[in-house]
Amino acid sequence: MARLDFHGKWVVVTGASSGLGKEIALSLARDHGANIVLVARRIERLAEIAERIRSDHKADAVAIRADLAQTGAAREVFDKATAGRDIYAFVSNAGVTYYGPSCDQSMEDIERVFRVNALAPIELAHLFLRYFKDKGVGGILAVTSLTAFMPIPYQNTYAAAKAFLQSYMEGLAHEEGCGPVVISTCAPGGIRTEMMELSGLDKQFKTSGLAFMDADQVARCAIDGFRKGKLVNVPGLVNKLTGFFNRFVPRKTIGAAACKLYKPKEK
Repeated sequence: MARLDFHGKWVVVTGASSGLGKEIALSLARDHGANIVLVARRIERLAEIAERIRSDHKADAVAIRADLAQTGAAREVFDKATAGRDIYAFVSNAGVTYYGPSCDQSMEDIERVFRVNALAPIELAHLFLRYFKDKGVGGILAVTSLTAFMPIPYQNTYAAAKAFLQSYMEGLAHEEGCGPVVISTCAPGGIRTEMMELSGLDKQFKTSGLAFMDADQVARCAIDGFRKGKLVNVPGLVNKLTGFFNRFVPRKTIGAAACKLYKPKEK
């Protein structure tokens, strides 16, 4: 039974200019009749998606440009999103990654990855949680990653940031208990998005394999779990099995296997 009903209500989606965030926004509008506040850095893409939502799905949409790696950006997003609108739900999807030897990553880039993948989502979760509790209703969905549950050499900072976010959101959900605000997480595995190309991971993995899913598939699963209030939602059978067996295998073994899998191929 669904705990959330998005029809005719405003939902904020970060990282909405491409990939999973774009598909979540489109699915919320198309399949659930939601109005969408689109948040990302690329305002031109957001404007196109907003127009598509208005014309094709007869829902309302607005675009907010924001770089969540910047100090103060989370508060600015919250203020702009809630100005003159009654927000019903917040989807924290924005993410960036780094692929390569950890010692080659600068501290500036490590901070950027943690800010976008963990710190900004947590700040926004705090802001929206207080807002929803004052209203007496609302929902927060944090998109994490299957990598949150295991060590991932060569994508180390990303996995660590997602693990931080996953643990934090689960703890927050338990604190809130059966209160008026639904707190959910979605931990997808590999997704066929431009992040794979931008990071170089597409050269390491064959994204046509069963371990990778299309963004629209993951979006539908994420929204379904969110509506039902699932605390931890892992899309896809292969990913579910990976998460299940991960519980019984020593972390040293998992780390060693991941190291072989993720170690950049010789050029």
